[in-house]
Formats: sequence, C-alpha cells, structure tokens
Amino acid sequence: VIVDPELRGKGYGSKMLRLGIQHVKDHLNVTRIDLGVFEDNAAAKCCYEAVGFKKCGLRKCEMPIGTWNCIDMEIKLDKNYRIVNKETYYRKGVFRHFTEDCKCSTSMTARVDVTELVKYSKESSTKFYVNFLYILSKVLNSRDDYKMGYLWQTEELICYDRINPTQYIFHEDTETCTPVYTSFDPDYAVFYKNAVSDIEKAKQTRDYGLDMEKHPNWFDASYISWLSYDSLNIELPDGFLYFLPIINWGKYREENGKLLMPVSVRMNHAIADGYLIANVFRLIEKEMAAFCNGKVKDEQI
Repeated sequence: VIVDPELRGKGYGSKMLRLGIQHVKDHLNVTRIDLGVFEDNAAAKCCYEAVGFKKCGLRKCEMPIGTWNCIDMEIKLDKNYRIVNKETYYRKGVFRHFTEDCKCSTSMTARVDVTELVKYSKESSTKFYVNFLYILSKVLNSRDDYKMGYLWQTEELICYDRINPTQYIFHEDTETCTPVYTSFDPDYAVFYKNAVSDIEKAKQTRDYGLDMEKHPNWFDASYISWLSYDSLNIELPDGFLYFLPIINWGKYREENGKLLMPVSVRMNHAIADGYLIANVFRLIEKEMAAFCNGKVKDEQI
C-alpha cells in the first residue's frame, strides 16, 4: 500500500488494506496472508500492524541497490465457513440435478401456533417480534442444511459456521424499508439487546444500505405485519444459486382459540427438499415450546 505523503496519517492506507483482506477472505480459500516490509519503514509497519499483521520473522533482502533488512509479517484469516466436498455430499445426486438440469427453488407456507409465545412476550414485557426472530435464527443455525452457501467464483459448495438474520424495518411516512444486520448470538439476552438496539439505529438512519457482498452469511427475515396471508412465493433469477433461507411471516390471527401466524420458507431445491423445509416449521414449534416453558434459552436444539 503506497499512500501519497500529503494523505498520510488519515487512515487511507489501513482502509485499503482492510478492503483487500476482506476481498481475499470472501473470494480465496486461504487462511493466511504474508508480506514483507523494510525494517526502517516505520510508517508501513505501523499501517500493517493497525489492521492485524504481526511480525513473524526477519530476513536479508538482496536488492540491486544493496542488502536490506526485511521484516516478515502475517495475518491469519478466520474463515466463517467450511468447504463441502460435492463428491461426498449426502445430497450429491440431488445437488447435481438441481444445479445443472433443473435450477429452481422450493417454498412452503404454513400456519404456526404462536399463542404461548404471544402470552410469554406480554407477560415478560418483551417484543414478540424479536423473540420470534431469535427462535427462528436459533432453528436455522441448528442444522447444516440451512447454513449452505455457494462461491460462484470457485464453484464451491460451503457451509457457514453461523448465519445471521437480515431484518427489515418499515418507515410509515416514506413507506420504505431499512435492512438491519443483526448478528445471531445463542445467548438470548445478548441477542435481544443487540436486535432492539439495531432496530432503533435503523429508525434513525433510515438508509437502505443493503450490502450482501459484505454480509454473505446473512439470511432474509422479513415480517409482513399488515396481512395474515395464505401463501407467498419469492422468485430469484433462473440459474442464480442462492442457498441461504428466505423467511417471511405475517400477522397472526385468532382461529378456534389459537393465535396462528403464517410463516413462509423459501430455499434452493439443490440443498433442500420438502422434508427439510417442513422440518423448519417442526423445529420452530419445538423451540417455541422450550422457550416459553422457561428452559435454558441458549441450549441448542
């Protein structure tokens, strides 16, 4: 990174380095970046250290104009996913068929009984919306099938360590939405606090700010509060291999003494079938029961 002397000290070099590091993490299957810096170049060394590079060695560099002491530096990259071997993937045949012969998605809408969760939310003075978002995020993180991704640059199937919800905050006056990136935490108290804070910030900023490139392991979680609908379909361009779940839910309504809420789950058919989608609803019901019965909320399903 070379920065004009007049611009030094303003953080431009470190910003460029962070962008480069993020690009490497997103697009290359590497776990470390190495570089060398001349020992007497204190400014460059400081810039590299600011973004996380650490000294790992010292060597002599033979240059046409002489010999220089060179500091070797490295930064280790923490991958947030693992690569899935498509040859041993348990859905190998299905995956090949729905990524080569018949590229399509599949979706399902069902009504979920949220009577107890509504009751719990009122009694605990907590937000039903955030409680359901926590339960949904916990369910989707409970099984690898719901955490799959695709690196189109290398045509690799991956499984994320954790996926997080992208929620959408609606502004009544402009009738527009602001995407909110909330990191999932299995600790309910931590997640609840962060989600509420993120929502309040979104209400103030009001920016659209959708940035999928910097948030590859975030799934869509959208609440349609104006309608208790019967079905909903989300379509993506033909051939677009988007594997993360897209979840929508609507307004709950009373039926025969129960509060039933429509929930829609959309997934790519290459990595999910009817069983796996139906299983999302089953796990939501199971986790809601555990949540409302006061069991430890950070216990995995």
